[in-house]
Amino acid sequence: MSKVFCIGLSRTGTTSVCEALNLLDVKTLHFSLTLFVSPEIIDPKLEFSSKRKRKGYKKWWFEKRLNVLKNKSPNSLLEQYQGFGDLPIPLYYKELDQKYPDSKFIYTYRYEEKWLNSMKWLFSDGAVLWEHGEIEDDLHYQTYNTYKFDREKLLTRYNQHHQDVLTYFKNRTKDVLILNIDQDKIRFDELCSFLGKPIPNATFPRSNAAKKPSRIQYINHWVKNNIPFYLPIYYKLKQLMHK
Repeated sequence: MSKVFCIGLSRTGTTSVCEALNLLDVKTLHFSLTLFVSPEIIDPKLEFSSKRKRKGYKKWWFEKRLNVLKNKSPNSLLEQYQGFGDLPIPLYYKELDQKYPDSKFIYTYRYEEKWLNSMKWLFSDGAVLWEHGEIEDDLHYQTYNTYKFDREKLLTRYNQHHQDVLTYFKNRTKDVLILNIDQDKIRFDELCSFLGKPIPNATFPRSNAAKKPSRIQYINHWVKNNIPFYLPIYYKLKQLMHK
């Protein structure tokens, strides 16, 4: 087996699927900002370009963090992992299919209204919990044409991606596992059957459920995004705490 790519959009069970793949000994990377800013390692014709205009402090911090991500040895990233999921994988699944022609694809989706409600959480409380910043906002903007909750733009992109995936894999049913997570609970038996893996003695993960951040998390998120030069101090302290 070459690679496994989870090509569902945000809030369609991608975190759970990635955790399940790791339990099946498929070393999987979830939500890779490095792949987003270095797409040329997937296909030389791809090139990262920010679609949002910034100035002052936000421009400085965006460029600083961008340089850090680009210096994380991106060329070896695709070989370090067997599985990949969440953004930016849905943006590049066709190029990844060409690069790894024997790969398996897992497409998760949801009923529209449930997905929109979950995306509303992602762009509010979820952004606080996941500590979204300028790079994450840029990734969402390039995926959904917005980095804030916009029902019309999100639904347009969701339906476009859904139709693109179904059309692309129309005559390749053995290469893709399609799951509506609102209709069918994802189980290890169908995932293992698709991947040719033995069923583990474990419960299928149910990860990244919507929840409320603490008041301190709200305050910290606001300060990081509104007070110049706090972010570098914040990340420096975070690094020291994890040493």
